[in-house]
Amino acid sequence: MSHGCVPDDTIDEHGLDERAAALAWLAVLVALRASPASYRACVQRALAAGASVDDVVDTLKAVAPSVGLARVVAAAPGLALALGYDIDRALETLDMPAAGAGAGPTGGDGDGHRRGAGTADTADDVDSP
Repeated sequence: MSHGCVPDDTIDEHGLDERAAALAWLAVLVALRASPASYRACVQRALAAGASVDDVVDTLKAVAPSVGLARVVAAAPGLALALGYDIDRALETLDMPAAGAGAGPTGGDGDGHRRGAGTADTADDVDSP
C-alpha cells in the first residue's frame, strides 16, 4: 500500500527508513518537476516520519547542483505551501523600496536621466529657436 509519496515496498526493498525514503523521493519529484499536490503528499509523509523543515531545505540544496537551480526555484512555491508557509500573506507584507531610492531602472540616478562619467547634464538645457 502506498501513502501517496513512496511505495511501501521500495522502503523495505532498499533498506531505507521512511524519513530517508520520503526525502529521497522529494528529490526525485523536484527533478521531475512534479505538481504541488505531489510535493504536499511527500512532505507530509517526510514530516510524519520525523523529518524537519530544515531537512526539506537541505534536500533542495543537495539536489540543486544535479537538477539545476531553475528546477529548485520552480519547486520552492509548491514546497512552501506543503510546509504551511503562506506565500500570499508574505507578499502582502513585503516592504517595497521607496520610489526614487537608488538607481532607477534606466541605470541613472533615479530621475530617469542617464549620467555618464565626465559628461554634463543637458536634460534641463533647452535651446529654443
